[in-house]
Amino acid sequence: MAENESTKVCPFCAETITVAAKICPCCGSRQRHVGFLKGELAAVLMLIGFILGLSALFSWLFPGKTDKPYSPHFPLHRPELAVVRTLLESVGEKQEMWLSGCITNTGRQSWRVHELEVRMLDSHGNMVDAQHPEFRKWDAFVIEPGHDHAFRVELNKRVNTNLNVTLLVRVQNASDGKERYDPD
Repeated sequence: MAENESTKVCPFCAETITVAAKICPCCGSRQRHVGFLKGELAAVLMLIGFILGLSALFSWLFPGKTDKPYSPHFPLHRPELAVVRTLLESVGEKQEMWLSGCITNTGRQSWRVHELEVRMLDSHGNMVDAQHPEFRKWDAFVIEPGHDHAFRVELNKRVNTNLNVTLLVRVQNASDGKERYDPD
């Protein structure tokens, strides 16, 4: 123990030294004034890490409202939504390209469809183009389990119809059909 207030015990070698010493004359170790805070600092850092981990867990379990209402769990259910009977047509003076078809829900959950993926393949199976047409916010629709839903969506750019293209269409993004949806 320290004999009076002008001396202290070196935390490294336990010898009595002066309070003003910056280096212990016995062991040569640097004297730090924050040495007593090591335990408290570790506890504070652990508490901060625990709070950050807990907030990350809550944000994953209870995601807030985002610009895109897509479900992070949808990719696991994508095979349950089959896009069938697709038709690519050119309409109007500007020759706008429209894709229509039907989506069948073979799963047990209802889904609100927001975006499709359209792959165009040539006669050899090589991909010529890919587009991701989105349904406007007010056009997004819900497909109940065991039901079909027809759709029609405009493609972003003109498709070269002179090629003998095969269309592969799937639902790219969807959200839970039972959740409240505010399209604005």
